[in-house]
Formats: sequence, C-alpha cells, structure tokens
Amino acid sequence: MVMEAFSRAAAKPEGTNDFLEAILRERPDLRDQPHHFATNGLHSNTVIFEQEVFKGPRYKNDVSSFDDEYGILQQMKGKGLPVPEVTYVGKETVFYGMTRVAGDDLPDVIGKLTAEEKQLLAQDIADFIIRLAGAMPAGGGNFAKHADIMKNVLVDPETKRLSAVIDFESLRYAPKDHLTPNVVDEFTDMVKQEFDHKKSEIQGSMIKRAILKHLHFKKS
Repeated sequence: MVMEAFSRAAAKPEGTNDFLEAILRERPDLRDQPHHFATNGLHSNTVIFEQEVFKGPRYKNDVSSFDDEYGILQQMKGKGLPVPEVTYVGKETVFYGMTRVAGDDLPDVIGKLTAEEKQLLAQDIADFIIRLAGAMPAGGGNFAKHADIMKNVLVDPETKRLSAVIDFESLRYAPKDHLTPNVVDEFTDMVKQEFDHKKSEIQGSMIKRAILKHLHFKKS
C-alpha cells in the first residue's frame, strides 16, 4: 500500500492543529487559504480548503480502512463516475488530498425538493448505483455498493440533481438485488423503484466491458 507508516499527527483528535500543520508542511501553497475542519467523521480527520479536501485516519486502528478508501478512489479514476479525484498523497504523514466537489448534503435538502425534483434525483442515485456496480464488479455475482450512500450524496443547489457521491469508507460488495440502501423511507423507496427498472443494465455493462477488453487484447 502507498501508506505504510503511521504519523502521530494523523492520530490527533479532530479540532487540533497538528493534522493541519502536517498537511501545510507538505503543501505550503495552502497556508494562506481559508479552511475548516469537517465536523462529522468518526474515523478520520478532514480539512476542507477552497479547491481540495484533505483526509487522514484519526486513530492508528483506522489506517487500514483509510488505505482501502484511497485504493477505491484510485480504482474509480477515469471511469466517469461523479466522485472526487485524488490530488495529493502525503509523504511524511498519512493523508491524501482530493478535489472538492460542490453540492449540498442530501439530508439537508431532501425536505425542500418538489415531487418532480425528488423523482429526478432518485433516478440519478439509481444510475450511480448501477454505474458503480458496473465499474467495479467483484466477481462471483457480487458488485460494489456504497453502503451509506444516502448520507453521502451531494446535490447541485441550482439543478437539484446529483452532483457527486463522497466518502467511500463504507464501500462493500453485494449481489445485484442488494445494492440499494437498507433505509426505509419514502425517498429511498423511490431510489429502489428506479433501480429495479434498470438493474438489468448491470450485467449488460459488464458484458460490454468484457468484449471491449477482448478486442483490445486482440489488437495488441
């Protein structure tokens, strides 16, 4: 893995300046930029700048899951998914930077959306679930699933459509029929209904990728 060593700075409780200073030592270009600490995140320190977000494990026991999330973001790179891209990897301290994606947290805005806006957003989330599954199949009939997706959807404040999905610490693998959220509420039911209409596309997308890969090897 990229991050083998653990830095004491990455283990400081959120709200201290040690983690921030560890970032600024490696990225002095950020020193004069406005920033703030995220207030959620049980297992990570997160510092948000104007264009980048920096994340590191809060405690030593969190390093392995942190490494997993970094690796997941790298696997999704170039696959057209609306997710952050890694911009920097710490050399002295365990952290990485990623692009800051604009948008409002879904739980904060869902109650303000019209019925039509909810329907379109539900379609967007279902499409993302399908695209993620098609981009990262695990084999054996299992597919990648963001287990906490409804808390990590960002909504474009202008269009009310999906802007991005963040925080892949909770990525899991599951069969096709278990890729939607387990939460029971009206909006999640809308997402599940949209997913059920389109879930047959998952296997089709995998077959298409396999054919393209076969043709690529044949040409080479």
